[in-house]
Formats: sequence, structure tokens, C-alpha cells
Amino acid sequence: MLANLWNAPSGFFGAATTGSSEAVLLGGLAMKRQWQLEHPCYLNSRPNVIIGANAHICVNKVANYFDVEARIIPVSEKSGYSFDPEGLEDRLDENTSTKPYIKVQFFSFMLIF
Repeated sequence: MLANLWNAPSGFFGAATTGSSEAVLLGGLAMKRQWQLEHPCYLNSRPNVIIGANAHICVNKVANYFDVEARIIPVSEKSGYSFDPEGLEDRLDENTSTKPYIKVQFFSFMLIF
């Protein structure tokens, strides 16, 4: 029903939420499940997310609740107190899930899943 509401092609589905925390949690769970489907050989591993130190607190809850490693990039005056892309490459590896599931700015919120 939601896919039809948003005119999505057939075969797509989704969920609606009433708040950003709920959306982040549902997106994080969906990200982890998709990562597990795409990486069956990593059964004893866990995905990681790369976030700015100023990310919404709920992103840390995704990491804690769903066994995802949070890799935090500091913010600085140089980066405008936002996610500093200079620290990104050093934190990437084969377990980094690279599919962004939410692109919202709460307070300079940047998240890569």
C-alpha cells in the first residue's frame, strides 16, 4: 500500500513512521538484514556504520541494539561542525555497509549504512 502511495514500481515495499528515531531504527534493522543477505560468507562478522560524532543519538542505539559497529568521525570547526569526510577512507573496510538508508540533517547528521 505504501509503495502505491509513493508511485513506486511493482515489487517495492516500505514502512511508515511517525518520528525520526523510529525511522533510524527501522532503517538500521533493514540495513543489517540486507548486509547479511549480501554477505553470507561473513556469518561471524558484523557490519559497521560510519557516523559523525554529532549524529542523532538513535544511530548509536542502532549499533547497540542490532550488533553493528559504530565508527565515529570527529567533527571540527574546519568541517563546519559536520561530518568530516577526511576521516572516512581510514574507517572503510569489507564490513562497511555502503548503502545509505537515510539522508536527513538533524544537526549536521550524516550517516552511511
